[in-house]
Amino acid sequence: MKSTSIIYGILLFLLAFAVMAFRPIQHSTLAQTEKIAATFVKATEKGGPADINLSFQGDEHYYYINRGTEAGLQPNELNSLLVGKEVEVYFAKHWTPLDPFGHVRHVCRIVYKGEILFDDIDTAII
Repeated sequence: MKSTSIIYGILLFLLAFAVMAFRPIQHSTLAQTEKIAATFVKATEKGGPADINLSFQGDEHYYYINRGTEAGLQPNELNSLLVGKEVEVYFAKHWTPLDPFGHVRHVCRIVYKGEILFDDIDTAII
């Protein structure tokens, strides 16, 4: 009887872990994001399908725009416009047990000289 309780406990823990680990990032509101100002280094298309990876000077985090090319962004255009320039990047506050220290950051908005170049922030009032 006691071993059955332990097995059920382990299964419940594994189910909760799987739900937390694989839950998708929904459209974030502005309050659900963090902002950094950084010097843009480069954009590349790799990772998931149509994803765009971004690199910033002195920042070792992995930034990505989910399905960025499907949103009309092109890495070569971002590179020609932004390399060496200061940008504001908003990324989702999203914790997962697969990335407990937040190394991977889902980009929600990119701002350059006050102009929004990419925006995936939900502005609907709920």
